[in-house]
Amino acid sequence: MNKKQQALPKITHLAAQGGETRAFDHLKAGRLAEAANLFREIVTDDPQHWRGLHLLGLIALKQNQHNEAATLISQALHVKPDLAEAYSDLAVVMKEMGRLDEARDACEKAIVLKPGFHPAYSNLGNIFKAMGRLEDAATYYRKAIALEPGFVDGMINLANVLVLMKRMEEALPAARNAVKSAPLHAEAHIVLGHALRQSGKIEEAMAAYLHALELRPEYGPVYSDLGTLLAEQGQYEEAVQAHERALQFSPNYAEAHNNMAIALRIMGRYIEAIQHYKQAIALKPDYAEAYSNMGATYDLLGKYSDAVEAYRKAAALQPDLTAAYVNLGGSLWEQGKLSDAIAAYSYALSLDPEQANSLVDLYALRRHACDWRDLRSQEERIVSSTYRLGKPVAPFPILSIHGDPAEEQLAARAWAKRIGSAVTAPFEYAPLPSASNPRRLRIGYLSADFCRHATAALISQLIEVHDRDRFEVFGYSYGRDDKSEMRGRLVAAFDTFVDIHTLPHPEAARRIHGDEIDILIDLKGYTTHSRTEILAHRPAPIQVNYLGYPGTMVAPFIDLRCGWPMNIFDTASAESPWTTE
Repeated sequence: MNKKQQALPKITHLAAQGGETRAFDHLKAGRLAEAANLFREIVTDDPQHWRGLHLLGLIALKQNQHNEAATLISQALHVKPDLAEAYSDLAVVMKEMGRLDEARDACEKAIVLKPGFHPAYSNLGNIFKAMGRLEDAATYYRKAIALEPGFVDGMINLANVLVLMKRMEEALPAARNAVKSAPLHAEAHIVLGHALRQSGKIEEAMAAYLHALELRPEYGPVYSDLGTLLAEQGQYEEAVQAHERALQFSPNYAEAHNNMAIALRIMGRYIEAIQHYKQAIALKPDYAEAYSNMGATYDLLGKYSDAVEAYRKAAALQPDLTAAYVNLGGSLWEQGKLSDAIAAYSYALSLDPEQANSLVDLYALRRHACDWRDLRSQEERIVSSTYRLGKPVAPFPILSIHGDPAEEQLAARAWAKRIGSAVTAPFEYAPLPSASNPRRLRIGYLSADFCRHATAALISQLIEVHDRDRFEVFGYSYGRDDKSEMRGRLVAAFDTFVDIHTLPHPEAARRIHGDEIDILIDLKGYTTHSRTEILAHRPAPIQVNYLGYPGTMVAPFIDLRCGWPMNIFDTASAESPWTTE
């Protein structure tokens, strides 16, 4: 054999018999196992067959076998070190493994080898996005599109990163352009849904997500996006159903578990929410947001040490996660650790100076700690940058700022919208007592404070002196049983006392409605531990804000406000304490 013959590329026995062609046919048809078997035979026959090694690596990537994918693609590059496509694909593998610096190096090598290879620019954009360098990511997506104007994946990636940067004036046209270029591409409709949602175009966003599901009916993440949108509109039952569908099709999608848990938490289904947060973390151990959200649910269960541990874990995983410090501050405040809580809120504001809830909570904490420094300027900042702009913040601290009823109404209205103004009234009510329907009026009192608490001290005698010939009195407690003398006194004072602390909001509402309550009196209003969501379900035909919160609630599900503690059913009084909400 002469030197010229020795330089000829080796043609394997299997490849010569069309094995490579058959392998490609399997690959195009999505028969990955069959394709992989043929390519393995080819590279076993010829270990230098770089194309087979490269494609085996891509198959391994599709099967989430990242270590094997990296090994195979690296072997292909050892045989053919000028293969730009392989470097670009290796970058994708490294990104999936979290090895971002190596991913960036591989992508840059691909671009050096083949400056016009547009997928490498898009992949480099994805790597910068994973690094949190969103502006750099957008730059490389634009370069990819400039090289190939019809590159739909580049358009989708650009729109996505613009949504993350909240540059909606650019994101929305980019998403619409992606849909126009590829109307049958589900991902294009998904990113359009994201952009529309962030732009406040809710109905259009819903339509975009539903269109994506028509194109990919078994694509779990879209159901989760749809569920999140439904939850934002107060449609929590429908949101849970959407997340259930997401998990049916994508059981290992950690984000769906987290989103499901958020909806369950809002509904008061805390134990189920904790289970889903734990599943999200099991699937994604570095999921800082899930830890922070789980901590908030532990707080609602009164498990403060578990909550603090979850917040600290979230902050360790993602030191710039503002929500973790906000939630930590609230939990520490609940435990009476004012200085630590102030430090947590202050740090949250150093990360995000416009964090509305941190502004208000820090203000309230400083008043508790008798720290009056610059308090007036802080009040002015709260008034000008939160509820006046429609940003919901806890209304209770606002009462301390100026005493202006119009301002308090603005704050309460913004807060009421986030609670559940979209919750419809599914209940029918029994006729109220009348001459033709003589019976006792059923009055329900709803509170977390049927224990040793100031509200209990104010309300206990009132409950005891109700005229039992005219009224039947129910107590609905969702707070702790502290085994105190006051708790026992209140339990004995009500005709019926019901502990609903384990019931989710809808079930608690159903229980109250099942007792045929005529007038439901909420003793919490917008104060700590309130469960205003129960009232949003409208379990009673008449619902009243009384005693605990000394302001208007401006909520469509609250009919009346009683402004001072007295026997509110003493109709002989010449001056009525009632105010229509």
